[in-house]
Amino acid sequence: MAMGFESILIAVVLALALFPLFRVALAAVGRAAVASLLVFAVAVPVVAMVRQAYLAPSAIDPEVLDRPEIEPHDDYVSSSTCRSCHPSQYASWDHSYHQSMTQEAVEGAVAGSFDDVTLTAGDWIYRLERRGEEFWTIVERPADPADGNAGPVIVEKPVVLTTGSHHYQVYWLPDDKKGVLRAFPFVFLIDEQKWIPRKAAFLSPPTGPRHEERARWNNGCAKCHSLDAKWRPLRPKTETQVAELGISCEACHGPALEHVRANQDPSRRYAQHWAGDGDPTIVQPELVDARRASEICGQCHAISRFPKREDFTKWAHDGYAFRPGEVLGDTRSIVRGTLERNSPQMQAHLAEQPHLLEDSFWPDGSVRIAGREYNGLLESPCYQRGEMSCLSCHSLHQRPDDPRPVSEWADDQLKPGMRGNDACIQCHEQFESERLLTTHTNHSASSSGSECQNCHMPYTTYGLLKAIRSHTIDNPSVVASVETGRPNACNQCHLDKTLAWSAEHLERNYGIAQPVLSQDEQTIAASLLWLLRGDAGQRALSAWTMGWGPARQTGGGDWLAPYLGQLLVDPYDAVRLVAHRALRRQPGFADFAYDSLAERPARVQTARRAIAIWDQIGQNESRTTGDRVLILKNGELDRDRIKMLLDQRDDRRVTFRE
Repeated sequence: MAMGFESILIAVVLALALFPLFRVALAAVGRAAVASLLVFAVAVPVVAMVRQAYLAPSAIDPEVLDRPEIEPHDDYVSSSTCRSCHPSQYASWDHSYHQSMTQEAVEGAVAGSFDDVTLTAGDWIYRLERRGEEFWTIVERPADPADGNAGPVIVEKPVVLTTGSHHYQVYWLPDDKKGVLRAFPFVFLIDEQKWIPRKAAFLSPPTGPRHEERARWNNGCAKCHSLDAKWRPLRPKTETQVAELGISCEACHGPALEHVRANQDPSRRYAQHWAGDGDPTIVQPELVDARRASEICGQCHAISRFPKREDFTKWAHDGYAFRPGEVLGDTRSIVRGTLERNSPQMQAHLAEQPHLLEDSFWPDGSVRIAGREYNGLLESPCYQRGEMSCLSCHSLHQRPDDPRPVSEWADDQLKPGMRGNDACIQCHEQFESERLLTTHTNHSASSSGSECQNCHMPYTTYGLLKAIRSHTIDNPSVVASVETGRPNACNQCHLDKTLAWSAEHLERNYGIAQPVLSQDEQTIAASLLWLLRGDAGQRALSAWTMGWGPARQTGGGDWLAPYLGQLLVDPYDAVRLVAHRALRRQPGFADFAYDSLAERPARVQTARRAIAIWDQIGQNESRTTGDRVLILKNGELDRDRIKMLLDQRDDRRVTFRE
């Protein structure tokens, strides 16, 4: 706006400077003509500057190579247009993590520290610095004679975009006239306020590329993390185009150009408002049926594929064909969790991507990764046989009567009370009675075991370096744990109990037949079986659960530290990060220092230090012991049995498609 006032001032000064000429012209052509000329001379630059300020042009330097073109198109008008008529809805959206999912890399949007920071990845050196209001990376690559580089190569690039603002933030750089963006190979953890390699933020094998990923934003992230993205890779120069960055108003309500035009008429606007039955020129998710409402969320929160190869090409040129309120299946195929539940066409597609199912689902078809809640909802009886939708619990805007701080609402965009049993009591009204609730749960009303979601939506999906509730609403099942490795709700809370213990209680209280269990499953706590011999995904979930308050309170927290210490030497970066976070929640470990990215010998020493601290704590107070927790009566670890389980560890590659 400062530039706007400068231009206005310049216009006024010019008008005053030309005033003598106006006096001469006055005698020749008359007062009216000169007055018109004067108004024109002043008004044109003023109007231009006001219009420029109102439209809020991109803050990205237009000379920066490969930045996306950000301009409303295809009947989209941008969220700033919605603001004038819907200020409260705009305000809550503006505080949401949808709004800040992708932003221009400007002051206030960049969460990471760029004040003379130096990072290293192997023999590559990355220096970060601020230049005025811009954020820059200086990359020093080692000499490579094969490329004709006798000495180090230094490349400077500005940060163009950011993705994420809740848990961690990713940064995107231009890519030398290729028309695409590169991912900066480090991300910034917001809570810890530290940089980690991008690869370490995702559950992926310990070996693999550690440098920039090219075009990931253009042909992947942009699909959901911006509005109406078009990749357009087949032109002489790739030109990614978006209507707006972030997940904006029209992502859920549809293109608003006709809505804006129609409501220029005040009489129509007020008539629609008082009628209270919506406006046919725009989509209101709460006014469409449950299926269509959930599909609006499912356009992004689902594991899906284009039905045909040519559909991908069409998207790359024209953007997504789906519009809110339409049938999602007409333009997108939702992947089901097991091969036989997919169409023949999708089965053929999955045959070309042999790891897609195992990287996204448990063997029984339950979703295993975060951000794909629509897939989980599809498998829920509450959705299949009822009217449950995403909007049963979530609200895209904070309601006026919601007393919570906007930051609390924004965390998961849940309606008031939806973190507790009110979410389920909407339909299962009988459990509003404390007597019926406790009879059903076999736990006291104040226990975490009487919270519906802990039993029916356990933490069995993973993403963003944490466990997340399953959105497939089902019942605790030891059979599923044995057959698929998926943790069950009972053993996620009762960390010190075996699968046999859970099976016995489920049979006694709910008539669920006990499965045949191995000797280890009968005698060793299920949490330790998943942590010591499970795959990387199971280990990450187990580590997170050991830091979860209700589980530590229920399963005892005095025996967990040495097992979390064991995970400090895990081959997967993400498992180590999650384990360290959980370890710091154990008694005596709040300030436990650890570098999850150090070389393995240093990590081994740190793990030994964790066990030594645990030993010291145990000398001063009683400790949980027994075969179930693999701790001998004298308080020492049963190292032989622990080694036996570690030798059985599932070391198959795990790459979660978050």
